[in-house]
Order: sequence, then structure tokens, then C-alpha cells
Amino acid sequence: MDNLDIVIMAERVPQVIRSLALQSENKTVSENMPTIIEEFSRTVAFYNSSHQQDPLNSDVPVFVSGDLANEPDNWKSLVGNLNYKVSLLPIALEYPENFPPIEFIVNIGLASKQLGLEKQPGNYSLVNLNALPKSSLSKSLNPYWIIVPVVTVAGVAGIVLMWNVWQNTKNTTASLQSQLKATQNQITINTKNLDQLTTQNQAIQAKIQPLKDAANVLNTKLNTIKTARSLTVHNVQQTMALVPQTVTLDTVTYSDTGATLTGSAATQADVLNYAQILRDSGNFSVVVTSITYSSIVNDAGAVIDTYSFSFQIK
Repeated sequence: MDNLDIVIMAERVPQVIRSLALQSENKTVSENMPTIIEEFSRTVAFYNSSHQQDPLNSDVPVFVSGDLANEPDNWKSLVGNLNYKVSLLPIALEYPENFPPIEFIVNIGLASKQLGLEKQPGNYSLVNLNALPKSSLSKSLNPYWIIVPVVTVAGVAGIVLMWNVWQNTKNTTASLQSQLKATQNQITINTKNLDQLTTQNQAIQAKIQPLKDAANVLNTKLNTIKTARSLTVHNVQQTMALVPQTVTLDTVTYSDTGATLTGSAATQADVLNYAQILRDSGNFSVVVTSITYSSIVNDAGAVIDTYSFSFQIK
């Protein structure tokens, strides 16, 4: 058993999904039970803290699958004092007696989502995500099958139009030949004027060139500033994208020397785990400047622990 998935569903929609890689693939289910129990209790507590008006009570069923489904002796310890009823994950499909459904639970889930949910008992998801690879999906109409004939027809029409334009241009050219001689005489006069203007332009260009050089220097500095700003935005976005579900990031303050991150989590381990994730990304050096513990008692009388933290990253 090398990983654990916990899903809380409300009104047939997944509300919380918790995935955890267990520390050792060689451990048995019983050896991993302390970790499983801790994650299960933490996930339920997280959901109840976010849904205080409608928390999970003892009437909510708990379904198990995978390796845990073959360990019914551990089901009671899984829920502990929460008194949830634990049973195997129900399967809507019919199958032979010698068929091991637990080994193919993912495939069965993909098949079950095509069932008419309005006719099934109330524990199937309304989410109908198609997770098949692209090569297995039905192919849609190729737009090129429509575009190529249209472009061909348009090309032929364009050739015909160009032929007509060429004929009209040919006739117009013949009528303009008589005007060409007068135009050439005017060109001779304009050439003399152009020589004078060229001399004046050279003098002006000598004055413009220093201004162009100064503008190039300013553009180079501006591009450098834009690049630095883009990198800064990217780094800030990356720190936010790496935040795990168990950590709340409150502020990101950036300066020339780095960034300051502040936030909170339910445990100190979650705070240190976030710091390690930032370090493992290879893009930051992280200094944990402070971790402050506080607690409050909610309306139900439960103590909610909070660890506020502050990181310095570069």
C-alpha cells in the first residue's frame, strides 16, 4: 500500500479530496493505519471547520476500497470515536461471483458514471469527468475538410478576378503612355530639387543621430526593467502555486532583496512542509523567520490550533 486517497462528497459532488503518498511501500495496511487514521481525522476536521452549519455527523456512511477493503478488522480503528458506519464501496454494476471488483475499482468507476444517476441510490457523483486519453476519444469533424474546398473555390475566383484586373490594367497602361513624356520632364526638374533637399537632409541627420543613440540607451534600460518585473511576477505566482491544501497563504511582499511570505496552517509540520516544497522547487532559498502558535475554541467547544508563519525567500 503506497498511497492514500480520502474523498468527502456532499450532494453527490466531491467537496474535499486528500491524496497522500505513504512513507513506505513495504508496510502492511495495519502498519500504515496510524497514518491513515490521522489523515482521516484531519480531513473530517477540515471539512467540518469549513461547514460549521452542516458538519459530518454519525449518520454519514464511510466507504472503503483498495487494500483497506480487505482489512475489515481495521475499519473500527479508522473512524475511532467518530462512530461512522464503515462498509465496502457499493458497486452499481453486476459482476460474476469470482470477479475481484476491488482490483478494478477505477475501471468500474469510469463505467458507472455513464449510468442514469436519477435511478441509482444516492452515493454516486454528479461529476462526469472524461479521463480517457486523447487517442481514445471520439474524433470530431476536421475543420480542414470544410476549409480546403472553400479555399479552393475562393482561389479560383481570385484567379479569375486577377485576370480581369490585368486586362483592365493593360488597357489603362496604353492610355497612360501619352502622359509618360510630360511626367519624365517633370522628373528631371524634381531631380534637381531633390539634390538640394538631400544636402539639407544630411545636415539634419547629423543632428538626429545623437538623439537616436540616446533613445536606444533608454530603450535598453526599459527592456531590462520590464524583464526584471516579469521575473518577479513569475516568482510570486510560483510561490502561490506551490501552496499545499493544508496551508493558507495570506500575503506576499516583494522587494529588491527577495520576498516575504506570511500565512497559517493547522500544524507546525504543514508549515515546515511548505518551506521544504519551496526549497525542493530549486528556484528559491527559504529562511523560516518565525512560527507563532495560537488557538481558539469554536462554538462546538473544539480547540482549533493555528500556526502563523513568516518566510524570507530569494
